[in-house]
Amino acid sequence: MGLKKKPVEEIKTEAARNAIIKLHKKFGKTISVNSCFGSSNIGQMSGFISREIVKEIPNAFMRCPIAIHPEVEGPVQVLLHDDYQVVIDGCKARCLAKSMEKAGIKVDLSYAIDEDFGVPKESTIEFDADKMKEITNKIIDDIKEKIIKMDKEAAISVEYEIKGDIIEKNFFMKLIQEFKNENVDIVDIHIQNTSLMGFWATQQPTVATFRIVSTMLKDLKDQEDKIEKLIEENGLILVEKKK
Repeated sequence: MGLKKKPVEEIKTEAARNAIIKLHKKFGKTISVNSCFGSSNIGQMSGFISREIVKEIPNAFMRCPIAIHPEVEGPVQVLLHDDYQVVIDGCKARCLAKSMEKAGIKVDLSYAIDEDFGVPKESTIEFDADKMKEITNKIIDDIKEKIIKMDKEAAISVEYEIKGDIIEKNFFMKLIQEFKNENVDIVDIHIQNTSLMGFWATQQPTVATFRIVSTMLKDLKDQEDKIEKLIEENGLILVEKKK
């Protein structure tokens, strides 16, 4: 039958509710990274790989998949509210991936360290740290290519056209600075129909267009309000806004 993702307001565990709200407000979409962390060399390696992945990818988080079958509400709901599931099993039995799929959880990327990366299974907790780093980098590249890039290509964006007596280069510097920590990119800046940012060296532009893009599919309402305020504060006029 599978586990059911509850609406946030119906989750009884306060810590889980707060985590879901906070992370999705900050990142828009989140990635769950789950590993078997088993007793063999490759089982142990799977856990350390997950640790390195979440250090590298800001919206990726290690979860507690062991809570799935006793259905412990807090960790299960946090995991279910993640938008993507990455599973790293040690061996080709793929216990964790099968456990999650049996619970009705769609696994987006699944790896077995022996089968996918050719590392033999041994009855020891020790593993090759260099090999671990090599595998980590391959999985990170996969996540960036198959999950994050896909999100960016489908990202929410808003296009602006502005005008003024003079549009100072400093306006765009302020704009970029304002949103550098909000998973929002300022792209496609065109000055007097040219994309050359060096335009200011020879002329004083009066017309410009640019787009804002949410890199995590996060709603842009708050950012739109900030941009319109910034346009007004700089004595510029918003000619058109297109979504």
